[in-house]
Amino acid sequence: MIKHSNTPDDANLSLEELAQQNIEFLAYRKQWEQATARTILTSFPLHLDIELTNACNLSCTMCWQSEYLTYPKGIMRFGLFKQIIDEGVSKGLKAIKLQSRGESMLYPKLIEAIQYAKTSGVLDVQLTTNSTFLDETTSYNLLNSGIDLLIFSIDLDHKESFEKIYPTKSYKVVIENITGFLDQKRKLRCTKPLTRLQVLRRDGEIHPYINAVVQALEGQIDLVVANDLFQNVDDGPIDQSKFELLPCSYLWQRMVINYDGKVTMCCRDYNCEHIMGDINLESVQSVWNGDKYAHYRKLHETMERQKIRACANCEMSIKPK
Repeated sequence: MIKHSNTPDDANLSLEELAQQNIEFLAYRKQWEQATARTILTSFPLHLDIELTNACNLSCTMCWQSEYLTYPKGIMRFGLFKQIIDEGVSKGLKAIKLQSRGESMLYPKLIEAIQYAKTSGVLDVQLTTNSTFLDETTSYNLLNSGIDLLIFSIDLDHKESFEKIYPTKSYKVVIENITGFLDQKRKLRCTKPLTRLQVLRRDGEIHPYINAVVQALEGQIDLVVANDLFQNVDDGPIDQSKFELLPCSYLWQRMVINYDGKVTMCCRDYNCEHIMGDINLESVQSVWNGDKYAHYRKLHETMERQKIRACANCEMSIKPK
């Protein structure tokens, strides 16, 4: 379900500036397609997943937060965040998502981070949230922050975890947070952020409760995405007698920078077993073009990704034999 009525806009920009933004965005998406096909490798990652915190207020049974995540909890220094953005916009960074392993609404300077990225020139600023902290004030601040895409992640495990951790509340509160945000967006006549509802399928099916929420929000959300439940890295490797492990485009598109500045290939490496570099000690660009990335890209290109534990145990970019 996609609506095309919402387009990135800003009343303070001239038509010429808006046209230029559109040209830049289309050029970026063309590069993204080429990186996905691995026909280009840009000198700087097109997209950064910047983890503001790896803490979460929920502990869902299907998530690594419940029992798998042993990496210390923490939050990113705002100075480090600004350093990453400053380097990025000067070297070709186009998009960021302010989330990886945790709930970014726990970050004290979330709104400042979004505003800093947008005023610095990042084309596409995204945020994924479980929506538990999306009250009226937070919604208003987000709507005025300049954020481009807000992703609401809902799931039956979210519901069970929320009601266990907050026994006096119902998950209905979280759904009301989402509808409240959408109502406020309409009242303020905001053209952005675009909104996405992200849900999980189990055995190809969306749970009836979650499906009812999706139907209730139909016509208000710009896009609904249903993903299959992924396995955790610690669950073991993919059976190569049944599946072929293909090269993953992630290594050509984007980079994960964890809250402490450590760089990993993707969020699936949730305990940071494969450290690619440290932004406290080196630039983002030097890590991206470094020997470790080159080595791992080569393993993917030569169909040897099973030599990387996080990649051997990941069901992304595989196909049945």
